[in-house]
Amino acid sequence: MEKFLLLRLACILLLLPSMVNAQEYAVFKTTGTPNLSEGSNTLPISKGILLKTGKVELKNDDTLILINNFGEVFEIDSPGSYAVIDFENHKKESSKENFSSQYFSYVWKQINKKEATQNHTGNVYRDALIDVLVTPLDSTSIFKNDVTFSWQSNKKDEQYYFFLKNNETNTVSKIKVGCNSLTLYVGSNLLEKGNTYYWGVATTEYPDFTRIKMNQLNYLNSEQFETKKEEFNELTESLTEIGLTKTEISEQLCQYNKFCLN
Repeated sequence: MEKFLLLRLACILLLLPSMVNAQEYAVFKTTGTPNLSEGSNTLPISKGILLKTGKVELKNDDTLILINNFGEVFEIDSPGSYAVIDFENHKKESSKENFSSQYFSYVWKQINKKEATQNHTGNVYRDALIDVLVTPLDSTSIFKNDVTFSWQSNKKDEQYYFFLKNNETNTVSKIKVGCNSLTLYVGSNLLEKGNTYYWGVATTEYPDFTRIKMNQLNYLNSEQFETKKEEFNELTESLTEIGLTKTEISEQLCQYNKFCLN
């Protein structure tokens, strides 16, 4: 029994270095121009990438905020060279620890998922639907006076048919465009605040709607906006606490919570 326990302990000790090295950090925010050095290669660090190995180089006024899969936040804000495996020494505490960890763990998963997924034009979505839609993301709630719809393009200058279904009136509008984006404004008889819409694109005028992806868009009015805003009060306070500006918080809410203000 004693030999068995010693053998298990030896195995755990051997695995510890690889477990430490396996820790990944997602870049949540950068200021300045921090770089990642791996061997002879030096690459700029940008928001939304995963750091696994190497060293981070920070100059004066450079800062780096990272998160891991546990939802923990790490901040490096002094010039110097920092090994990725030592990031755990730079954990940033929060007065809303439990709430923050759940949210940042979710964000880490989204970043990890995005990096692991190759971006192919015309992805086959669930139920064999063809998905080329980019923004707004499915089920996004928007409160502003215009909405820009965008999608992936197969060929340069190819013409598309944009379809917008008003869920309240069950009517469908169709617009022919020669690019891969379209901006609609409130009051254009197509968008009305307080309504829910479904939108999609096709390369043919009369597509098989069972074969193309349609994204839901919740176009909020003032009352709906205030109700939605209250849902994110605690998150807004938490993001403010780690140093994000109002603009950065708005971008964060839009990208990861599908609540877009501007």
